[in-house]
Amino acid sequence: MALDQGVKKKRKVDDQRETLEKDQSDNDIPKVQVAEDLIGKRVRHLCSTAKDEDDSDGAEESAVEWYNGTVVVMQGIGRNPNFVIRYDGFDRATWKFKLMKHFELGVLELIPVKAEDFVGVWILHRLDIGDGCEEWFRGKVLGVVPDRSDPKNPDFSVEYFYDTDNEEVTDVNDDFDDNEFSTDISNIEIYPLIEDYLKW
Repeated sequence: MALDQGVKKKRKVDDQRETLEKDQSDNDIPKVQVAEDLIGKRVRHLCSTAKDEDDSDGAEESAVEWYNGTVVVMQGIGRNPNFVIRYDGFDRATWKFKLMKHFELGVLELIPVKAEDFVGVWILHRLDIGDGCEEWFRGKVLGVVPDRSDPKNPDFSVEYFYDTDNEEVTDVNDDFDDNEFSTDISNIEIYPLIEDYLKW
């Protein structure tokens, strides 16, 4: 009985992966070559969740389900570090997993992004500051710039914030409050974020 259920679950996962592969054939999805490539990416993650007590029929079984989310930050170094992930619909709650291993096993997959996925979102954006140097800047995506955008690679207006105490930004979650930056310097810039998202 347990073996039959396991086979059914695997078939369901295989069907879901085949559907995603068809979707990906028509969409640009970033390539993952090293662990750092997962930072900031939109993903779907196959998770095992405890069965609802009300649905219990006496069997100790967990449900397997795909959840969409965003990889927030990497913690540690090495080939298989921990990552913090935030799933859609769970507000500010986060979970920690060794996502590179999950990616290699096929239970974590990158998903295509759309312009609306960026609007209203806090981001960390790596920008060229001259002389071949790059630096991460924290900002909030205000919207898509009308009348000048390529539908496949639209321009976005982004309000970047520069910390007056010059502290290094290492986590997209740090102090992300709309009222937090009242004493900081901000500047609105235009960037094709999807292009940069795919590049990094």
